[in-house]
Amino acid sequence: ADRFAFRHALIQEAAQANLLARERRAMHRVVAGVLEQQAIETGETPLADLAYHAFLGEDWAKALDYSERAGRQALALHAPHTAVSHFNHALQSADALRQPAPVSVLLARGDAFMRLSEYDAALTD
Repeated sequence: ADRFAFRHALIQEAAQANLLARERRAMHRVVAGVLEQQAIETGETPLADLAYHAFLGEDWAKALDYSERAGRQALALHAPHTAVSHFNHALQSADALRQPAPVSVLLARGDAFMRLSEYDAALTD
């Protein structure tokens, strides 16, 4: 499958620094759309990439969905730090949508915190 990537992080930072905030959001939405189309064509859904671009594109409904799914995938891959990050983005997306925090996300993030031995944070969720 075709993949888009910057060869060096500094090139990516320089390119993004020259974009206005609304242009960056639009760019991320376009990339998310391309990834969604590729997922349909290939049957492979790059959840972490979709979550990232939907979140930065401020497509909050998609960011909520993809971030929760990416978090669950990260838990399944024994990557609780990554899972917490995705679940945090899911919760921020719900907040941006003015929705209550989804219980499923809170429970999953609590599970990730437990795996990290962060018991106080787990109890909060």
